[in-house]
Amino acid sequence: MSSGPPLTLPFQPAPLRRAGGEPLYAQVARDLAAQIRRGTMAPGQRLPPEPALAQSYGVNRLTAREALTSLTRQGLVRRVQGVGSFVADAPVRHRIGGDEASLTESMRRQGLTVRQDVLEIASGPPEAVPGGPFPDFPGPVTILWIRRWVQDIPWSLTLTWLPASLLGRDVALGPDMSLFALLRDRHGLTMMRADRTFTAAPAAPSDSEHLDVPTGAPLIVLSGGNVDQHGRRIAQVAHRIRGDRAEYVVDFREHGAA
Repeated sequence: MSSGPPLTLPFQPAPLRRAGGEPLYAQVARDLAAQIRRGTMAPGQRLPPEPALAQSYGVNRLTAREALTSLTRQGLVRRVQGVGSFVADAPVRHRIGGDEASLTESMRRQGLTVRQDVLEIASGPPEAVPGGPFPDFPGPVTILWIRRWVQDIPWSLTLTWLPASLLGRDVALGPDMSLFALLRDRHGLTMMRADRTFTAAPAAPSDSEHLDVPTGAPLIVLSGGNVDQHGRRIAQVAHRIRGDRAEYVVDFREHGAA
């Protein structure tokens, strides 16, 4: 980080339309976003403080603050309390294809640094599993709440339900161990994705706390079931992923034209 915030912008701000249409803060945010995407301001570069930003665009300080809030929600600006606003680092994006269930292992094969911390392990009845109990593994379930880090940036929060007969509460899941590897090593099971539902949701306060995003920031919500190599349902997952950190791709050529 630089020793002090700049007093002016490194580009000529776009003129604002004062009458009707788009709010002033949205125009300021749009102009700043365009400059960030063009590389005029580099990742990690400090933006001018709110008064200087307001003066550059000829708006009041509240309008400048609303523009920065908008950019923060878009993942383009990172605000540090008591320090200032900075252009956010380039996002780590992950493209997924096929049926492999392990996000951790597939990302590591791309050369990304991935670690995780287990926030909570709990027991529950089989009826607690979204989508219903596991038919081939009756009995209680183990519920894991895990935070995943990619390149030392908090990336996702995941709830996973598994049969307790496969994974008890005493499981030791270290920062470098994936559930995929644990089930393979302990039971000889290969976990694969069976189905996935993609939705979007604003970050709740608990998401904000653990993922280092503002409350209300966009999240990708990815949920569904996993099966083993015998087709037996063995896990249910629900990922809450930072919207500025992930992208998913579906290759329709794998399934033929519809």
